[in-house]
Amino acid sequence: MQHAKAAKLDRALEGLATLEDRVNSIRAAIDGTVAFSTSFGIEDQAITHAIATMGANIDIFTLDT
Repeated sequence: MQHAKAAKLDRALEGLATLEDRVNSIRAAIDGTVAFSTSFGIEDQAITHAIATMGANIDIFTLDT
């Protein structure tokens, strides 16, 4: 069941043009806590910035890699 839900979300995200649209769609599609892990790579910083500036209700935690 969860695999099918994840696959459906993956297909929905393919058609979205912006990171902000994707973040909003993920937040809307998932009940409960959503968390993003960052290791401070450049891509992670872009996503962290989007989450923070949008005020998305997504927890952010760091990885020590």
